[in-house]
Amino acid sequence: MVAIFSLAIQLKGMFYLFSSAISSVFLPKVTRMVTSNTTAKEISDLFIKTGRIQYAVISYIIVGFVIFGKSFITLWVGEEYMSVYYITLMIFVCTTIPSIQNLGNSILMAYNKMKRKTIIVIFASLLSFVAIFPCAKYWGAVGCSFPIFLCIVITYGPILNKMYAQVIGINVRQFWIEILKMSLVPSLFVVAGLLILPYTDFSDWGKLGLGIIAFSVFYLPVSYRLSLNNYERNYFNSFMRKIKFVR
Repeated sequence: MVAIFSLAIQLKGMFYLFSSAISSVFLPKVTRMVTSNTTAKEISDLFIKTGRIQYAVISYIIVGFVIFGKSFITLWVGEEYMSVYYITLMIFVCTTIPSIQNLGNSILMAYNKMKRKTIIVIFASLLSFVAIFPCAKYWGAVGCSFPIFLCIVITYGPILNKMYAQVIGINVRQFWIEILKMSLVPSLFVVAGLLILPYTDFSDWGKLGLGIIAFSVFYLPVSYRLSLNNYERNYFNSFMRKIKFVR
């Protein structure tokens, strides 16, 4: 069970790395905005912009994992570890909330108001830790992920979202409206991918790699055109130009 969870945690670490890298870029800007007495609306707008960009990246990873995850796990560690897929998928889904809102940490630090969040997260983590033992006894490794899933969703969802709205003036309602609008393309690709999956063969790394490339060739342009707004397209265009310049 420990081996299964350690594999899932490895994948989760790589997943979280992408979103935290994006939010770290905005930390200096947040600090400048707070020290220059920027309005709560402007900070809220930045929170929403950053969340949308993070969600664009994270949704691509999650959709890809839903479609190709079982084949990846089978080739990586063997079919006997398939429970890693379900645990990792649950962790990916629930950590999407803190991942697309981790600019909130930067804003709270800039306002010097991290203490309240830290207390909430520690308390929730302790409850989750206690709940893991009975769940593990009855449902094994997959059962361990249930309290973790619920802890993250409830803590980083309604509890901390309420705090963001009250303490730093984030328009949480508008944030989730924007995220829901961006969810149409990922949802359609998940459905289409799962319908096509039974007719595919990813029995070796080469075939899996080709499948991921084919998925990306379809998904990325559609998401770019239908999910992103002009600001986000310019952001990604600028990022790609920097990569070409470095090369």
